[in-house]
Amino acid sequence: MRAVARFSMVVFLAVSVLAGLGVARFFPWMSPPVRTSLGVLLIGATLAEGYGGPMNCPLLEPELQALGGDAAYSWLAEQPRGGVLELPLAVNPVDSLPFQYNTLQHRHPIVNGFSGYESPLLAFLRGGASPLGSPEQTSGLVRGLRLIGVRYLVFHDRLFTDSLRWTTMLPDVLEQPDQVEQVRTFGSTTVIQLRPAARPQSIAELREIPRAAIRASASHNEVGDDDVRLAFDGDLETRWSTGAAQSGEEWLELQFDQPYSVARVRFEMSAQVVTDHPRRLRIESSIDGEHFVTVYEDDVLSQVLVGLTRRVNPLAIDIDLPPTPTTVLRLRQLGETLWYWSIDELTVWEN
Repeated sequence: MRAVARFSMVVFLAVSVLAGLGVARFFPWMSPPVRTSLGVLLIGATLAEGYGGPMNCPLLEPELQALGGDAAYSWLAEQPRGGVLELPLAVNPVDSLPFQYNTLQHRHPIVNGFSGYESPLLAFLRGGASPLGSPEQTSGLVRGLRLIGVRYLVFHDRLFTDSLRWTTMLPDVLEQPDQVEQVRTFGSTTVIQLRPAARPQSIAELREIPRAAIRASASHNEVGDDDVRLAFDGDLETRWSTGAAQSGEEWLELQFDQPYSVARVRFEMSAQVVTDHPRRLRIESSIDGEHFVTVYEDDVLSQVLVGLTRRVNPLAIDIDLPPTPTTVLRLRQLGETLWYWSIDELTVWEN
């Protein structure tokens, strides 16, 4: 229905089958010389009808070669296999097709791939809440890219047009020496090779703590005092939300009906509201409800990127914790952003 002309392939196939049946039916009646001559004539006519002439193939984005891209891709071709993120991201995804073309030279997979549809990861990186160009998120961004297998960041410096957003991005990445393995410059193109990410330690088999065993309270409730229950109702169509921009003062407190050895907290949310993830999270554990110890404090961005490459709708953001006997778990949002903090479903796991 969208491209009716494609039915021509079915028509051509049917006509070809009919022609083949005709040849099979009538050729046996002919003498060998006539059959040979007619066969050669039919083959020649078929080749002549299908010949389209020479195809013009102009150079694709030759300015990238002038910027040092060709030398950079030649160097990449000799490096260990890993994902590539080309920067800046094109405003129009179609403009990233030259980067796909250049994979024929360097032979690495790229984040910027485009097939008419965007991956959830690329849509997030290009969206309004993109961490690209945000200095305070650079560390988490680079760590997350490493976790999903990206080994190379390719900066085409002269292609950056939004100077206010991008000016400090390259220096910000270079300020992560624990994450950067080496830097190579080719003209105005800079390639940063990231260190391979350490494999996360596997956690013993986990069991979800029953929702009925959790009593939750929150600092903010967009709808009403019992709004926090929407994060535990098993319905991904409902959510708890602060209803206000993250200011660093938001918290959730979970009280369990007995001590559990808490090992993981999972936030589930729709990919459409992934912008509402906490910008910085501190998780505190208490066995008596009075004395708390911090079992996690970091940004959540790296786990968001991992989640976007594993499963969407719902997107699962897993925060692994050192197994800790817990009766009260407190989640504090410490970052600042104009986006809300929202959770479709929150589950807690024990080992």
